[in-house]
Amino acid sequence: MDRNDTAITLSLGGGEIPIVNPGSVGQPRGTRASMLVVSMKANAMTLEFEDIQYDVSRHVATILASDLSDATKARLIRFFER
Repeated sequence: MDRNDTAITLSLGGGEIPIVNPGSVGQPRGTRASMLVVSMKANAMTLEFEDIQYDVSRHVATILASDLSDATKARLIRFFER
C-alpha cells in the first residue's frame, strides 16, 4: 500500500492476522497530524489514513513557554519547519 492512498480494504480469512504499522507516534513532521482509522466488519478490515490540520503556531508557542531546555525546544520546533 502506498502512503498516498487514502484507504484500502483487506479481506480477512484463513486464520491470517494482519499487522498494520501506520508509522511512528509522538513527534510530528510538518503541519498536519496523521492517524490511521481501522474499521472491522465480518471478514474485511478497512484502513483509512486521515490528515488533520492544526494550529502549529499555537503548538510552537506552547513549546517555547515550557520548562524544556533550549536545545530540546529548538529540536522540537525544527519538526515543523520540514
